[in-house]
Amino acid sequence: MKGKPRLCLSPTPRAGGAGHALAVPVLVSWALLLGASGVLCAAATPAPEKVPPKAPPAKGLERVDTGQFWLLDFQCIAVRPAVIADAGGGAEGDVFWYLIYTVENRDTVDHVYKLTFTATSDKGRSYSCMVLPDVERRAEEGERRALQGPADLWEAEKARREGDASKYGIATTLKAGEKRWCVATFNRIDAEADKIEILVRGLTNEFRVTVLEDGGRRVTEKALKLLLERPGDEFGHGLDAFKYLGREWTTHSVEIPASGA
Repeated sequence: MKGKPRLCLSPTPRAGGAGHALAVPVLVSWALLLGASGVLCAAATPAPEKVPPKAPPAKGLERVDTGQFWLLDFQCIAVRPAVIADAGGGAEGDVFWYLIYTVENRDTVDHVYKLTFTATSDKGRSYSCMVLPDVERRAEEGERRALQGPADLWEAEKARREGDASKYGIATTLKAGEKRWCVATFNRIDAEADKIEILVRGLTNEFRVTVLEDGGRRVTEKALKLLLERPGDEFGHGLDAFKYLGREWTTHSVEIPASGA
């Protein structure tokens, strides 16, 4: 695994997913209609009916995915800082931080999933989940167990692009009843931050699509917000402990422009 940081790939809703297609009338020949009623057709077949054009989607119409919904169980285990020398090209002694968590599939069928992590502080700083192999190794040493992290997913994605999809399939599939220990690694911590919120997306396949006035779409999904506090001060070199305050469900929306816009 390489030490150069890379942004985690974020999941993007498919524009052609469930709830986007409009019904299209189906042509049925006169022969089929008459044959179904017991009348034989021996003469010329009438010209087919003209198919009316598709009607534009109703503005403001909300469509809900009608597939089978699922929800993965997520548990925050710990959030800790890590001082890493030259992690991802940074200067010696830079303070990164990571989240230890478990994700569990309590259903009776397997689920393909991909989680996305972003965070913000009360000082306006934004954080991204990044590929930081050194930080992952530090987390595994601290937990004394193997953890699936961004570096593992990056390697699996790289193998998939090279033609081996098996490793990627294993990394992104949670089998029925499986519980997986994982880590999310973040960029350098802001020493002045007192409160941090982590947004976790991808725990469910449920989403809502709203058609906008300009023909675009707004895709809204459920997301889990983790609330953290750092009770120390800025002179502790960012090594203050993180205090987990709790979690709450919220929503996250992405707007997709109309085609041709």
